[in-house]
Order: sequence, then structure tokens, then C-alpha cells
Amino acid sequence: MLSDCPKTHTPRLFRVQIIAGAIKSALHSIDDTRSCLADELTEKMLAFEQRRVVGHLLRLCHQRAVDLFVEEVGGDGPNPRQFSVLINVFQNPGMSQTALVEASGIDRSTLTEVLKRMIDRGMISKRRAAEDQRTNALFLTDEGRATLDAAFEDAERVQERILRPVAEADRNDAIALLTALSGYQNPPGDTK
Repeated sequence: MLSDCPKTHTPRLFRVQIIAGAIKSALHSIDDTRSCLADELTEKMLAFEQRRVVGHLLRLCHQRAVDLFVEEVGGDGPNPRQFSVLINVFQNPGMSQTALVEASGIDRSTLTEVLKRMIDRGMISKRRAAEDQRTNALFLTDEGRATLDAAFEDAERVQERILRPVAEADRNDAIALLTALSGYQNPPGDTK
């Protein structure tokens, strides 16, 4: 078949064959590299210990803390976020929603929903701040104060139960580590 082709096409065909061979060789090399990388990845995944993954451990700690809170405070009491709102507003009557986001660590959109439910249930009231009419000032209602009073000692007991597995001498260090990991000690907007 090549003899039927004009001579001008033979060098081009030869170059195409050389290029095709080089591409095949490169593809085999890529496949070998991928195979080695896949083997390394497989080894890493087999050696992976989820029980040593910080994010996983923090999630388990959070779940345990919530479970203990519900166990102590009861299903009729406030949940941990609501308790945080109640204690912060009690300690800072008239605080703004922005200040509550910073004080509680609850993100703005979640806090908006939590506050709406608490206002609907009569635990929190809001009114325009005297110093800035664009801002709402938050206050505990009598119902909110009664809810906080009923839950406070239970919530304190939860904190002790959460730390019970940690030796008493190590508890301040545990709290310091958790504070550092949470970024809570940093000013708002600081992600260090």
C-alpha cells in the first residue's frame, strides 16, 4: 500500500508513526506513574487512622457534649445554642445580634433562625437600640429568665461531665487546647 503512495507522503507517514510511538510510550509511562501513585495512595489510605483525625475527634466530642447536655437539661429545656443565647443576653442585656454572633460563636444565619424561634416562644425580646435605630437590642423576657434559671445548674453539671475523662490536673490544659483549636480566643475576623 505504501508503494501506491507518492514519495512526498512517506516521510510524513514515518513522522506520524514516530510521533504515535512516542505518544504510546508516554502514555505507558503515565500509566506506570499513575499506578505507582495509586499504590502510594492505597498504602496511605490503608494506614489512615480515623480515630487520630482531629476533625473526626472534635465531631465526636461535640456529639458527646450535645448528648450529655440533652441528658442533663432534658428535652423540654433549651438546647446548647439556645442556652448560649440565653446566658449571653442575660450577661449583656441590650446586646446586638452582631455582638451575640461574636460572643456565642454561632454563625449569623443559624443565629437568626435560633433567635426567631426564641422570640416566637417568648424567651427573647428585641427592640431598636437607642444609640442606633438600625440595630436590634436583645433582652431576656421573664420566660427566658425562667428557662435559663431552670437549666443553669444542669448546664454547669454537663461541663463537669464532659471533662470527667480528663484528669483534674489536665483540665485547664484541655480547655486551653480546645480554645486554641476553636479560634475562640482570636478577635472576630482573625483566622490565625
